[in-house]
Amino acid sequence: DGEGYMYTGTWTAESRDGTFFCVSTDDDGVVNGVKEPEWKFVPSGSTKDTDNITYDPDLNGTLDDEGSVTKRGFYWAGAYATDKYVAVGSDDGTGENDPTANGVFYTLNPKTGEIIDKISGIKGDIRTTVVYDNGHLYFCTKGGLMYKVDVDASGNLSNESYMDLGNQVTAAPIVYKNKIYVGVRGDGGQFDPDGGHFFAVIDNSGTLSADSLMYKLPIAGYPQAAALLSTANEDVDYDQDGK
Repeated sequence: DGEGYMYTGTWTAESRDGTFFCVSTDDDGVVNGVKEPEWKFVPSGSTKDTDNITYDPDLNGTLDDEGSVTKRGFYWAGAYATDKYVAVGSDDGTGENDPTANGVFYTLNPKTGEIIDKISGIKGDIRTTVVYDNGHLYFCTKGGLMYKVDVDASGNLSNESYMDLGNQVTAAPIVYKNKIYVGVRGDGGQFDPDGGHFFAVIDNSGTLSADSLMYKLPIAGYPQAAALLSTANEDVDYDQDGK
């Protein structure tokens, strides 16, 4: 019915299993103050706990002898949920400063946790909230990529495009009309006011590419929170350039 469920995830280390799970908000199934999840999604599938567990068979089939190659969790990975699908991204399973093309973006069945569709081979941990606008899903990675993906009402994905912003992105993008706004870390330290950090303003009129960046707005510090966009003064021509 699309109502009465909460979705969230866990993380323990860069290359250890985390769990994305669903909990109903009713009072059924509470034992000693603890409520069990409706389902749990462990991407690698390498867990002894098999009760209500779903996993990615492609990752499960590529585990090495240590069972750690494809272990990954969900860190700041906010989901977008509907009554037909839940969209969420995973870590890439490698070191913090070693982004690899091993991240995966999923749409899951909201009632069972089964995979509906996915995009594999994404560079870097997906540590932003997934944003929806007008038939598209948007997210970014610590590998510096900004993604735009078409999604239908059933959660099927297509026509993904992306651009490279050059450095880590962990803040949810804001999409408004034909622009995307998102915070990006610079090359300096994350707390360095002169570290080259900025908000990117991106052309969203079509697919994303290297030419989609319109301009950068410098900011003193790595912006890791989603911005707030107000439309109150959007028709004011502050610099009187006629635009």
